[in-house]
Amino acid sequence: MTTAIIRIAISVILVWFAIYGLDSRPPAPSPAAPSPDVADKLKPVAAALSTASHVDRCLWAEVWTKAAEVVEGDATDSEVVFSDTRGLRLFTVLTLDLAWHRIAGNKAGKYPGLREATEAFLSDPSILGRDDVALSAETRSKYIAAVKALAWAGVNRG
Repeated sequence: MTTAIIRIAISVILVWFAIYGLDSRPPAPSPAAPSPDVADKLKPVAAALSTASHVDRCLWAEVWTKAAEVVEGDATDSEVVFSDTRGLRLFTVLTLDLAWHRIAGNKAGKYPGLREATEAFLSDPSILGRDDVALSAETRSKYIAAVKALAWAGVNRG
């Protein structure tokens, strides 16, 4: 009788998994929402990512979250890696090339307009601008907030 109950229980569990399956998607990161004006500036990025898979959205968010951590950590280290906005731009390009394109395998153009929207967002005068200037604590903070906002744009559809 005990083996019959165990068999029935296992059968119920297997039927449940056959019907509902397993959610094999990785959990989405949950970066804090930016201010409404920043969220508005991120609409082109969100639009470019509108067809992205769950995995690509999570990866996008993780790449930018880690980029924020690197730049934030640089502010507390004795060795200054980023001394100007040019260095931050180079770091941004390398980060995306290595993590987003090479490691994750997202080919350039997979999400039309994403590169341009991201560049326009970061080049906004209220963030980095386009001029090469010494990196101030204020500009560093703006960049960190901006890349965290890019992480948010990756996992929030609207």
